[in-house]
Amino acid sequence: MRLDTVSAACCLALLARSHLGHAESPGTSTPSSAHASSEPHAEVVPPVLLTFVAAPYPSEAAELGLEAEVTLALTIAIDGRVTKAQVVAAAGHGFDEAALQAVSGFVFSPARSSGRAIASRISYRY
Repeated sequence: MRLDTVSAACCLALLARSHLGHAESPGTSTPSSAHASSEPHAEVVPPVLLTFVAAPYPSEAAELGLEAEVTLALTIAIDGRVTKAQVVAAAGHGFDEAALQAVSGFVFSPARSSGRAIASRISYRY
């Protein structure tokens, strides 16, 4: 597994520019539970990862010499904690479970709209 910070940064930058009404992951139509203010051009700042938790390398994958990426949809609460994580693109061989376990310990600075913390959804590649 590897952290694709460029992809995550690009995804978050697109999130901030393309979804001014609310923070959500690109390609999904489910808005977050908290919306930006009613101002037509409220600035949305995406969440920033503060605490990274390394995923354990799955023993099955290690025995087979495999590497993989798992794409997850993360819901981030206004306190920066991951409240929901779903596998969007599975890798199998124990990678999905390891990624889900790791992101449960992630802490973000929350997304913000007009300076206020809001819940958000992002796509994250582990």
